[in-house]
Amino acid sequence: MGLSWAILLLYLIGRQRGALSIRSVMWVIAFVAAAAAVALPVLAGSFVRARFATVIEDWNYRILQSLNSIQVMDDGWMTRLFGMGLGRYPEIFYTRKPLPITPASYRFEQDNDNVFLRLFPGNPLYFEQYVNLQTGQSYIFSAKVRGMPNAVLSVYVCEKNLLYSFRCAPTIRLKAESPVSWSRQSVVIAPGKIGYSDNLLNWIWTRPIKLSLATSGSDHVDVDDIELINPAGRSIINNGDFALGMDRWFFSTDEHLAWQVKNHWVHIYFEQGWVGVLSQLFFSVYLIASLIRLVIRGDRAAAVVLASVVGFLTVGFFGFLFDTPRISMLFYFISLASLYYTLDAARVGTPIEIN
Repeated sequence: MGLSWAILLLYLIGRQRGALSIRSVMWVIAFVAAAAAVALPVLAGSFVRARFATVIEDWNYRILQSLNSIQVMDDGWMTRLFGMGLGRYPEIFYTRKPLPITPASYRFEQDNDNVFLRLFPGNPLYFEQYVNLQTGQSYIFSAKVRGMPNAVLSVYVCEKNLLYSFRCAPTIRLKAESPVSWSRQSVVIAPGKIGYSDNLLNWIWTRPIKLSLATSGSDHVDVDDIELINPAGRSIINNGDFALGMDRWFFSTDEHLAWQVKNHWVHIYFEQGWVGVLSQLFFSVYLIASLIRLVIRGDRAAAVVLASVVGFLTVGFFGFLFDTPRISMLFYFISLASLYYTLDAARVGTPIEIN
């Protein structure tokens, strides 16, 4: 909110050339009131209060992770200049353990022409797929399982979008019977009112439902031919035999520290070295400076983009920003389009007004 305040005032000062009108002041008041109306209910919630209660502890642990991640990098000037390589942090974390965490993992294996999923134990990793369940109906979950006697496949059916689960059906646990041969096991699932809301606008309040797979044993477990059979006798799971690899499947985890450094700049240094850090820093400073020049001249569009870019980069002090290709593409698309816009506005000599 403070950054948005500053950027808005920059725009108003430039727009009014030193004289703020009553109308401009009213716009500032309305803007702050709207921002407060959105932020205050969130800040008053139990989840945010719980996060703020541990903010110092979390920050210190992130500093520890950053320092230890740098220490486990390879020695040599090539690594300092160019880093360990893109996408290698989870692999390095798994083998060199900069923190006392053993992340769970998965891998696709193959027996002759048959592809199957292998889940390895550790800090929970959920291999999951969205499913469409009908309220009040019963479903049959069925899967082929293989592994040592202490290998266990846990199956969760919960309201879940990405990370946090809400209402869930009773957890299913299937124990492997043999490390050599597959055993087909089936369990009835009664989801009840999972994914259903009594609210008048239930299409807004209804949460998506996910079927998630994890291993809760001490050994890896193999899984194949997954089905979730509806009352009509049809399976609603897509790519349940994993013949198409990750199609229709994704994974999430409760422990993010094993997958990224919780600081954007340290993560860039780990993957791309000083060359990557300085390149990103130069690009960001040049982008922000170009937008500030237009904001001071009273450009509305530049003020919106500047607020977005500064807010996005601020989050980078607490996590890696480019852990998914779509976010990276969106950031650079908006940034490059904005730089083209600033060059065009500078060439014309006046900002392009967007009314």
